[in-house]
Amino acid sequence: MSGRAGSAILRQLETTGVCAILDSSVVAAGRLGPVARALRRGGVRVFQLRMKGAPDRAILEAAARVRRMIGGRCALVLNDRCDLAAAAAADGVHLGQEDLPAAAARRLLGARAIIGLSAGTPAEVARAIRERPDYLSLGPAFPTGTKRDAGPALGAAGFRRLAARAGRRCPLLAVGGIRPDNVGDLIRSGANAVAVASWLIRARAPRRAARRLMEAVRAARVRGTRESPGIQRGKGGS
Repeated sequence: MSGRAGSAILRQLETTGVCAILDSSVVAAGRLGPVARALRRGGVRVFQLRMKGAPDRAILEAAARVRRMIGGRCALVLNDRCDLAAAAAADGVHLGQEDLPAAAARRLLGARAIIGLSAGTPAEVARAIRERPDYLSLGPAFPTGTKRDAGPALGAAGFRRLAARAGRRCPLLAVGGIRPDNVGDLIRSGANAVAVASWLIRARAPRRAARRLMEAVRAARVRGTRESPGIQRGKGGS
């Protein structure tokens, strides 16, 4: 289970409802820092750095640039690589189904690190829950071109079914093809927050895009609470 640092990240996700995925396949690595700064000014507080296939040195350099741009009060999570997360002094790591088990990642990164897992099928959800992550990312919610290995889109109904299987053991993030016009369906289907790459980091004005997305999340939470009190919030950690 995460320590105080991890709990702070989860509170930030609970507050803003948005994790920005800084993906070098969408925006050049050299631009990720300035984009992250604009998103921070728009209210985003949790960032995931995803640089599939990039050299280790390039990932570390990008992580350092992003950290300078977002400052110490924001959270930076690295995708896949526990070793680079440790080297970059990141706040945690986001792991896929084929990456290190969460327990091994915890031993490497320490009790204060936050460990997130991805899942896209009932079997993957069951396996992930047994690993007791700090949060669980379910997707792809909608069609996405960002991840080449993404499975079929779940849709809101499919997300709802996976969320029901996951229960409330940890916060649930929706990922994949998310925009302000579809985020409400996911929040009302059990997502505590969303992780978004393309719509945020490709935006001409990332700051305004962040604010628009967070407002859509807030509106969906209010509506969902009125319709079915308690569905929007998990327990805030594992």
